Amino acid sequence: MISELLGSKKEMSLYEDLVAAWVPSSHDWLRTRPLGELLVNSLGRQKMYSYCTYDLQFLRSGTSSEVLDHLSGDASEIVGRRHLCSIPATTVSDIAASATTVSDIAASSVILSSEIAPGVSIGEDSLIYASTVSGAVQIDCRFVNDFWDISFTEN
Repeated sequence: MISELLGSKKEMSLYEDLVAAWVPSSHDWLRTRPLGELLVNSLGRQKMYSYCTYDLQFLRSGTSSEVLDHLSGDASEIVGRRHLCSIPATTVSDIAASATTVSDIAASSVILSSEIAPGVSIGEDSLIYASTVSGAVQIDCRFVNDFWDISFTEN
């Protein structure tokens, strides 16, 4: 399937197209896209599930160690590592084009709903959630950071 997409030299939005496969009202649009017919036929009859509890009084999501072990465990290849984020350039070629300070963000880190400024360093297997990190901040490996506004300026 991937070879077919590469060979056709067409583009697709993996997220948008996959989600459209589960939304029946989007099937007509999806069928006009690369691999659309295949996605509709493969995923279009499956059901998505959503759960909501209005009277939830307690939720245990595990210790920091348990959460980090889960994110880097056996199924870590299916973990989305960057969602709803503002992340600066992280490679030298990106920096040459933008003329800003490079950030060192480990590929295994998970960053969700956060803003990361240039110059920030984030270690392996860390989890950054709903946070703003700026300045010359260095976040260690296996660190959980949620709802923080962290900045560091050198005097």
